[in-house]
Amino acid sequence: MTDHRAPSEGSRDPDYWGPACVAVPNLDVYGHVLDADYELAVVIAEMNGQKVDGPFAVTLFGAPSAGEFLWADANGDMEADALSTELQARGLRTISCSDRA
Repeated sequence: MTDHRAPSEGSRDPDYWGPACVAVPNLDVYGHVLDADYELAVVIAEMNGQKVDGPFAVTLFGAPSAGEFLWADANGDMEADALSTELQARGLRTISCSDRA
């Protein structure tokens, strides 16, 4: 994990992050394991499909690798812990950019 941001207009859209970004289907509401290497992965905390506000609602992972676990660090403590998953309860959106593989 490299940074956090508050959500902004358009930040749930892959095009906001760049032309080589796509939404990754999430099968688990608490996290996502990448199946490829990327230049950037963006994890956005959601609650029932709606954006969550707050300074840590958007978690950035710089150059994550295949097999890496990503999560929305909604409480900003840089750990995939129970408090993060409670705060992001019932949803997240993952956007991955520029496949390096």
